Amino acid sequence: MVDISDSSLHPKSGASTSIVSPDSAGGTDLLPAPHTSGDVLAGVDVDAEFAALMARTAERARHYEQLNEATDQRGNVWSLPAPEWVRQLPMWTSRAEWQQQLRSLLNSELGAQIAAKYHVSVEYVFATGVQMASFADHETGRHVTVGLTALQRRTGLTESQVYRSRLALADLGCAREVARGRWLTTDERDAAENWHGRKQARATSHWVLIPPRPSAQRRRSPSPRKRQSFRVRMRSQRKPTTYPQSRSRCGLPRRGQSLAFRVLYYLDSPTHAYTRARSNSHRPGIAALRSAGQLLTAIPALAISYQPPLAHPTASTTSNPDKRRRHTGELGDVIARSGLAGVDGRKIARAIEAEGIRRGWCWPDTISNPPAFLAERLRMLPQSDLLTLTNSREENL
Repeated sequence: MVDISDSSLHPKSGASTSIVSPDSAGGTDLLPAPHTSGDVLAGVDVDAEFAALMARTAERARHYEQLNEATDQRGNVWSLPAPEWVRQLPMWTSRAEWQQQLRSLLNSELGAQIAAKYHVSVEYVFATGVQMASFADHETGRHVTVGLTALQRRTGLTESQVYRSRLALADLGCAREVARGRWLTTDERDAAENWHGRKQARATSHWVLIPPRPSAQRRRSPSPRKRQSFRVRMRSQRKPTTYPQSRSRCGLPRRGQSLAFRVLYYLDSPTHAYTRARSNSHRPGIAALRSAGQLLTAIPALAISYQPPLAHPTASTTSNPDKRRRHTGELGDVIARSGLAGVDGRKIARAIEAEGIRRGWCWPDTISNPPAFLAERLRMLPQSDLLTLTNSREENL
């Protein structure tokens, strides 16, 4: 039996504790007393075990640092390493040159076919390529590890549209996926935590941007120019070219840095919209003219600019460009280029007015350049409003 003669619940360290064996009849066979905590720690070298633990921790830290250095980690997120065959891929010369090559390729028939193959417009493909180029290495065009969510937030597209646009870029030969996004292993998770100090369970896909194939960039040789008269040649030499690009209209921005892809149809610059509208050889259709007429009745500020001219113009009216004679076909050209031909002009006016109210604007008293004004206001409309107007075309026809 345990000696409990002392009033304390804990036996004294100097007193011996004995336990009577249950098999002993007279209590003469005693079991040895159990070891105390002091006896257990007495045979263990705490300093040696702690030193071994610190050595193992330092070894693991060195291993993760070597792994991060070998995989060429950059930025604030741990990315999947690129395979060895990536070194054989060509590098771009510059970001601007790659965007120029992509724009030329998308303006070709091949680019339109590939975009239609993945059910995405060339504007969306170009917008996705521009954003991917902004994340790429400036010198090589590699290390593009941005995910679909970040691209969706920066481009304003859906994840499905961004995903299909990346597939179109790969089919065009302008991008290459070198590592598919996946869940990280235990070793990779520890390496990621060692790299940026946070928990990371998944890594995005690893892409590289490369110049297009030479066959894709090959263009047809220009046809020989017809012989022109001396007067025509001199007139063309005196008139400066506004932009050294193809005369045909394309659906992409003129520079890769500007992103006018939020609208359904890309509109030209409002500065030269009036000049191009007057230089067009074609005439707008009846549907576009009907929409323009309805728009004039709904917007008084535009109607003032299209009042009938004076029977006997004076010097003030001829010198003032704001009072020159105009035609509603100018507005019809803008509406046709916007893809809204046949839409009720009153609905277009209500959409423009609603967008102006959201921005805190009001209608001006006078409009000096109505076509440019209309093109600019249509460009500011959200894509949802443009889709609603486009869907209402059949109701107006």
